[in-house]
Amino acid sequence: MLRKIWNIGLLVLLLAFNNVVLAQAVEDIETSTLQVNVNTAAVDELMKLPGIGKSKAQAIVDSREREGLFFNIQELARVKGIGAGLIDKIQAHVVLE
Repeated sequence: MLRKIWNIGLLVLLLAFNNVVLAQAVEDIETSTLQVNVNTAAVDELMKLPGIGKSKAQAIVDSREREGLFFNIQELARVKGIGAGLIDKIQAHVVLE
């Protein structure tokens, strides 16, 4: 009886671990194909970028409207709260058109 309980516990643990691995794989696929044009995107689209919440997304839109389009990724540093680390994190997902 104890062996059956042990086996069931092990099976539950393996299934839980498998779900975590699959969820991470799906997230990796979704973020690897994500492309956002920061020169045209609305706040909700910008929030899909890793590390960009509502306030930073709104700050990007405000900066774009106030100071013009972004011509290179480094210009995002003009937005309060966006530094080199965050630029590196989102660079693969940013389009400038």
